[in-house]
Parts: sequence; C-alpha cells; structure tokens
Amino acid sequence: MPGKYISSSDGIRIHYKCHGRRDRKPLLLLNGLGGNTNVWEKYIDALRDSYYLVTIDYRGFGHSDRPPRIEAYRIERFIDDLQCVLDNEKIDEHAIVGHSFGGFLGLHHAHLTRKKIAHGIIIQSSLENSALWKRLATKLPVNSFVESLLQVAPTIYRKSYQKPAPHKIKWELEPVHIIKDIIHASPFSYMATMYNHQNCTSRIGPMPMQTLLITGKKDRIYPARQVHKLKPVVPNHTIVEYDDNHLLPFNNPPVIIEHIKNFIPAELHSNGKSHHKKPEINDLPDIGLRWPGAVRQPCFSPCDLQSSAINRQIEPALCPEEQ
Repeated sequence: MPGKYISSSDGIRIHYKCHGRRDRKPLLLLNGLGGNTNVWEKYIDALRDSYYLVTIDYRGFGHSDRPPRIEAYRIERFIDDLQCVLDNEKIDEHAIVGHSFGGFLGLHHAHLTRKKIAHGIIIQSSLENSALWKRLATKLPVNSFVESLLQVAPTIYRKSYQKPAPHKIKWELEPVHIIKDIIHASPFSYMATMYNHQNCTSRIGPMPMQTLLITGKKDRIYPARQVHKLKPVVPNHTIVEYDDNHLLPFNNPPVIIEHIKNFIPAELHSNGKSHHKKPEINDLPDIGLRWPGAVRQPCFSPCDLQSSAINRQIEPALCPEEQ
C-alpha cells in the first residue's frame, strides 16, 4: 500500500502507512531506533484483518524528511509527530505496540492522550537511559564524542530501504545490522536521535492504560531490571519474559503477534470513539532535556507546538538511581 505524508508542526514531512479494516481498533506500531515501516511487514500480514494498523517513519528515517538540525530531533518533536498522524487520520480511541525507542515514545504518547489508549504493549523499553549507554558513559566521554561527531556527520543516506533480516540476529550489537540502520537513516539523523533520546529522562506519573510489558533475559540494551521499573508508571500491567535478546519482535514475530491478538481487543467502542477530556498543560509529559540551553516544548493536540506559550528552561531530570 502506498504511503501518506503529513507536514509536522515544524514543517518536517512525515511518512506513514495505514493497513487493514477501518471499522476495527486502530493500532499504532512504533519501531525501535533505526527501523522504518518495512520492519512491520510480517505483523501487517497477520493483523490487517483484525485491526486498523498505522506505521510511521520517524523524522530522519525511512521516507520522512531528515532535518539537519540537532534540535529538530528533540523527543517532544517525535511525540508530536505521532499525534499529527493520528489527527490526520481522524483516529481517536486506539492502542499502541512499541519496541525499544518506540516503547519510550509510546509511553509518553499514552501519558498525553490519557483515556484514548486503553491497551498498550511495551516491548524491551524503559524511561531510563539504556543500560549500554550507561555502561559506556561511566568509562568514556560518550556525550562529548557524539556531540563532536554531530558537527561533521552528513545527512546523506541510501534511499532503498532494507527489509527485516530473514534470519535471527543472534547479537543485538551486530555491526553489519547497525551500519545498515545508520546508512538508511543518515549518520546525522541516527546519532541526533540517539543523542536526544539518551540525554533525556521523564517525569510521568501512573497512567490507567492496561499494559503488557515484555522483556528478554538476554537483552543487554534494556535488561529485564529496567523494564520492571516501569511497573509504577503502568500499575495495570502484566509482565512476561522470554529467553531472547533485544530484537525479540523480529527474531520471533509469531510470539508477539499472538500477544497482540490476545491482549488488545479488535472492536471499537460505540461510534469508534471514547469520551475523554482534552489534555491540559499539567497532563503533558514533563521531559528533562540535559544539554545546555534546552527548553521544554510539550506536545499538544492538534499539532501546535510552535504556538505554545510554554517554552521555559527546566531543571534536568534524574534517573531513579541518581536521585
């Protein structure tokens, strides 16, 4: 199915695709860092008769624009892009499935939209910095190194987009896999997104969403102990663990597909809508951005970031173990 495009609140063109039955529950599929709409192909084939599926190329990835400015990759921008797509499709009540970086975005999106999302599946994700980044940061000046690279990193990229590997990726840090992700995004887009993601932490309180948390025993990016820390954020949770690495959704799609079918109802409520209040300022995700000069621009619905009256300096948020 051909993709669609929208213009985000800051003028970035975002590419997305819709599949399945419009009379069924919309399901927002959010991939991890480096992926694009292609990574969900097996899921779309299995779920299109049961849900209305929406997949998105994040800014800087896939067929979306690649802005050449670091600030264009702030996490608030990604969250606002999700809402822009949903507004364009006139989607109200929906569910989410998010893996890794997509789970991080999905949790903030759910916090903002509140009662619009009754069910969510968060796979191998956390609101903290990844365990790998933390380990590197204790031994190396990672931030300074990435900041230096961003000054010279090009925005060139390969325009033919890779499909998921036909075999299991036994090691989540497989160099060939990572290099392919980078050259299909662009060195600048990939590093700017990673830098902004790993340098922001979140202050979001408990939310009512029924949540399935999935973790992997061999995951070294977001180990099980980090996923378990999400329990207070989503009190209505169930957690399952598998003997796999960080790429569980793509090493073993049938397992995740079965969880989706069993956990997320396919039927919409009456008239396809749920009753909810418009998000207030205090409901918005409170995201701490840790680099100098950063500002908070929360996400509104519809897309009106640029007209927001809130644009203030904030104190950095701390990870739980730092407090």
